[in-house]
Amino acid sequence: MRGDRTKHKLEEAKFFLDQLTPNYGKLKKFDYFLSAFISSARSVLWGMRNEYSAVPGWETWYEARKPNEEEAALLKGTNKVRIRTEKIGSLQTASTFTVTGITVPIEDLEKFKAFMVKASEQKVAVKLSGTSKNAQLEMELNGERISYPATEVLVERKLDEFPDSDILEVCRNYYNAIKSVVEESTRTFNEQY
Repeated sequence: MRGDRTKHKLEEAKFFLDQLTPNYGKLKKFDYFLSAFISSARSVLWGMRNEYSAVPGWETWYEARKPNEEEAALLKGTNKVRIRTEKIGSLQTASTFTVTGITVPIEDLEKFKAFMVKASEQKVAVKLSGTSKNAQLEMELNGERISYPATEVLVERKLDEFPDSDILEVCRNYYNAIKSVVEESTRTFNEQY
């Protein structure tokens, strides 16, 4: 049936979109799923064009569709991301991790305080592992290493192409814009023919 390939591609994009939230705090996994989402979502409209181009009136309808300003920015930005991931190199989001709570056992409190005094005067290597709800903060200074559970971690991910936007919101908006085009095409051209 006409539209089945397009629908399948849209479902694939939704699958990868749904993987982003649970992997938001996982550095590599998030970037891998984001790359897969961008690639999959970008191919939905290309696939739809291939599937519907022979339908009378479809190409004219598609060319006449003018995206609003927000959709145009989404399309332009996601195309730049796709080009970067497919032609330049792997996708890596800029991540900011803010730790506002650390669990330090009472017996380690003096050691921790002394470490933090030294850390305020020098460069400290910091590693955060786990998830935002179950994280471990490890810090190293001059060969001395301390590690404690981080209880409050805020993760923020950005892409250069969307510097002022949360990447999850960008992806959701992009998916919804594509879905809207697919639904409109399906309603208009599957019912007519």
